[in-house]
Amino acid sequence: MMPKFFILLVFSFVFLSMMIAGCASSRATHSPVEVDGEKMLLGDLSYQDILENFSEWQEYDQLATVREDLIERLKQIHTPVEIRCYLGTWCSDSREGVPPFVKALQAARNNNIHLTLYGVDRQKDDPQHLGPKNNIERVPTFVILQNGEEIARMVEYPMNETFVEDLLQILGIP
Repeated sequence: MMPKFFILLVFSFVFLSMMIAGCASSRATHSPVEVDGEKMLLGDLSYQDILENFSEWQEYDQLATVREDLIERLKQIHTPVEIRCYLGTWCSDSREGVPPFVKALQAARNNNIHLTLYGVDRQKDDPQHLGPKNNIERVPTFVILQNGEEIARMVEYPMNETFVEDLLQILGIP
């Protein structure tokens, strides 16, 4: 009986290890594509994808600071909110606006805030054509949704000092 248990235990460990390795290796990271001679990331992507592929973004990320009071206010968001950010990895406005926003959300660690990043080209298109479907004309554009419904947009430049302040104002967080 002991050898069968041992064999089952070893088999389970090997199987689990193979599954974990398979999941890790199948997790795709985006590689830049060339559009009209320009390197960019298109479609659903991670912030890490951007940082790994664009040194200019790394510089903005390193310089980005977030006020502690804004982080504390982000922690007060108790109603789930979805944010879809359409950006251009080629765009200086995206490089300036997105890193402080992402850093603030990361610092707040609020599970009620879900951010998805989408890279678009200079025509505001992407492989899934989400840019045109969502009427994206300028980047970055942050589409704010609650309960699946769009409640607001933040487009290209913040109305206040930062996009974080704009989001908090939209959501009525004092």
